[in-house]
Amino acid sequence: MSMRKLVQAAALLAGFSATSTAAAQTPAAPAATPHPAAAPAPARARPAPLPWRQTQLLATFGLTLPTIIRDLNQYPNDTVDMSIALRPRWTFNRMLQLRAGIAFNYEFTNADNTTTRNEPRFGDMNLDLWVTGIPPLGGAVKFWVAPRLIFPVSVESRARTMIVTPGLVLQGAYGIEHVLGGELDIIANATFTHPLYEYTTPGVRTAPANRATCFGAGNGGGCNEQLSGLFNPANTVSWALILAQSWEHISPGVFFSMQHIFPYQGADSSVLMHNNPTSVRTNTIFAAWVDWIATPWFTAEVGYQVFRNLLNADGTYGNPFYAPYQDSRFYLQTVFSLDKIYEIASGRSGGGGGVIRTRNDQSPRGRFGMF
Repeated sequence: MSMRKLVQAAALLAGFSATSTAAAQTPAAPAATPHPAAAPAPARARPAPLPWRQTQLLATFGLTLPTIIRDLNQYPNDTVDMSIALRPRWTFNRMLQLRAGIAFNYEFTNADNTTTRNEPRFGDMNLDLWVTGIPPLGGAVKFWVAPRLIFPVSVESRARTMIVTPGLVLQGAYGIEHVLGGELDIIANATFTHPLYEYTTPGVRTAPANRATCFGAGNGGGCNEQLSGLFNPANTVSWALILAQSWEHISPGVFFSMQHIFPYQGADSSVLMHNNPTSVRTNTIFAAWVDWIATPWFTAEVGYQVFRNLLNADGTYGNPFYAPYQDSRFYLQTVFSLDKIYEIASGRSGGGGGVIRTRNDQSPRGRFGMF
């Protein structure tokens, strides 16, 4: 018999002994009316889901392959940088969810892709209104649709004189259970954007010290205010495919995306342009990673990614998976689920979590946000 039961039995016997002694010394009293049994305490209500659930903070550290493999090419252009991205979400109901995203980037080296040394830079901010309550096709394939607005926060977009970029995102996802002892997620999305600019060619950050050389008459001084040559995108169509395998704490995956940019076209000129000018610019992004879902609120990711132009400098098609002369890099990313951290700190339920495999953000730096 356990000590607790022995103590309870001794207390019970002591109570009986005291009652028997008192009954022998005093006359019997009328039996007291028993008190009604106390009602059981009501079960604690489960707290309502946070409206800002799935909000995440990402920190990414990356470096290009030639930075650590010195003989990979003749011009390594060492690049080591980091970014911190905030991906807030606000769920109104089962049908609508507001999503946003913005990233801060900092370069530790002096690479050619920035204007000044160690330049801190913000990326563009996007704002999406996702329709999440679309009935699944066949009860299995889930669909989402979202109108998007992109605001010109980055140096590049402000140089292009962007005002705002409206767009539309379509996404589908299908999960297959019991694949190699886990679950396989297949996600595809397509995005269309139509940027609005002040000019169809990029501007300059500061006025040049000397006027640019211009040929021909009647240019109206345009060469002084606007850069020449590359026109801004008029429309952009991109698509992406994600395959991600999930086990309890490990989740590897691959990502491939292609972006088709349709720029504005200038006036035809036999001097500056040939008869069939290139009308589409195409970029590709490839990434492969392994996630370690350590806790419901923290995930670590190590990966490899390549961002490149589809065509090489000689006009041939390039390798989208390995390109030492393009932006090829290794990266380490940490993901913090802010709502899970709050739930644990405030005593709410902290279950679930991990990486949400609906990535739409196709950043040229491989900053795949949790969209």
